Parts: sequence; C-alpha cells; structure tokens
Amino acid sequence: MKALMSSATAVVLAISTAAHASSGAESGGGSLMIWLFFGLVGCIIILQFIPGMTLFLGMLKGMFSAMDKKTEATEKVHGRSN
Repeated sequence: MKALMSSATAVVLAISTAAHASSGAESGGGSLMIWLFFGLVGCIIILQFIPGMTLFLGMLKGMFSAMDKKTEATEKVHGRSN
C-alpha cells in the first residue's frame, strides 16, 4: 500500500503543470455579469434597508409615545395640569 501511494504521488507530480495566475493587465474592465451581480447585491441591500428603517422608526415612535404616556400618568397622580 505504501509503494502504491508513493508511486501515485510521483505520477501526479510528474504530470501536473504549474498554475499561472493572470495579472489582469489584459482585461479591459468588468464584464456584464459582474455589473449585474453588483446591481443585485445593491438591490438586496436597499430592499433590506427599507423595512429595517421602518421597524427602527416604529420602535422610536413607540418608545417616545410611551414616555409621553408615562409623563401624563405622572402628572395625573401628582395633580399637575398643563
């Protein structure tokens, strides 16, 4: 088994070639698919931002209206009027 593994490793190393990475100098810019991908990501971000802001503003509205109700209740208890 050991001999088989070492001979298989030798064969793979003998027939393999080096991978050459492109420098990118020959490319003339982004392809259409890249721009479509960026557009899709932008749409996803915008479409997730809108409901998030709606929820956030609703939370702020609820928080401040609860403060107003608490102030009104405090004024009623202490007998103060506007």
